[in-house]
Amino acid sequence: MGEIKKFGYARVSTAEQNEGRQIEALLAQGINDRDIFTDKKSGKDFERPQYQAMKCQLRTGDELVIVSLDRLGRSYELIKKEWAELRDQGVTVIVLDMPVLSARRNDLTDILIADTVLGVLSYVAETERKNIHERQRQGIDLALKNGAKFGRPIITMPDTFPSYYQEIKQDRITAIQAMKEMNLKPNTFYRLKQEYEAGKLIR
Repeated sequence: MGEIKKFGYARVSTAEQNEGRQIEALLAQGINDRDIFTDKKSGKDFERPQYQAMKCQLRTGDELVIVSLDRLGRSYELIKKEWAELRDQGVTVIVLDMPVLSARRNDLTDILIADTVLGVLSYVAETERKNIHERQRQGIDLALKNGAKFGRPIITMPDTFPSYYQEIKQDRITAIQAMKEMNLKPNTFYRLKQEYEAGKLIR
C-alpha cells in the first residue's frame, strides 16, 4: 500500500464568494496547499472540474477533508451516493464541523453511525423542500383567491396612440417625444407599434 495522503476540498457557489476561510481550516489540518482543490461552482451535482481532478488522485486509504457537508454538495441524495462510492474506493471523508460522519479505518460502528446520520439529514432536507413547496403553493392559492394577479399586466393601446402614430409617420414628432407624452417605455411603445401595424391592438 502506498503512502496515505490527505486531500482537502473547498467550494463556493460563485466567483464573488471567498473560499479563504475553508482553505485556512484545511491547511490547519496539515494538508499541503497543493493537495487542496477548490471549485467556484454550484453544488447541485458533482460535475465540477476541480472535484473530479481531485477524485482522480484519491487512492485507497487516503482521506478527503471538507469543512462542512454542504461544501461537498447541496443534494443529500447525491452526497449519499458519492459518499458510498468514495468509501467503496477505500477513501475516508472527514467533515470538520460534523465529526460523527467520519468513519476512519473502516470501523463498522463508525460506518453505521455515518450512514444513519446521512439518512436522517437526507430525510430532513427532503421534508423541508416539500414543506417549502407546499407553503409556496398555499400562498399562491390564497393570493389568487384574494384577487392577486401574477405576471406582467396587459398594457392596452392609449386612445391617443393612432394620432401619435400618424404624427410620427409624417415626421411631425419623434418617437421619443410620443413615448414621453403617452408615458410609455420604449419596449412597450415598440410592441404596441408592431401590434398596431398588424391590426392586433386591444382597444
